[in-house]
Amino acid sequence: MLFDAATHDIGKAVHVADLSGPGALVVGRLAGVDGRPGWAWFLELDEVLTGIGEGAGRRLVWQMSHPLARR
Repeated sequence: MLFDAATHDIGKAVHVADLSGPGALVVGRLAGVDGRPGWAWFLELDEVLTGIGEGAGRRLVWQMSHPLARR
């Protein structure tokens, strides 16, 4: 996990355009619909995605309690 986090951070430094590319296009469209600034949409999306991430452990435990098995 730590290796993945480190390579992700390196990737952000190497591929700077990605930080203002696809995600910014989505936020730009959302801002265009209701007039809120892009940063407000980034904040809201960050909160939603953080909530999803925080529930990941519980979902993994549930999935592991239903292992795949050959019949």
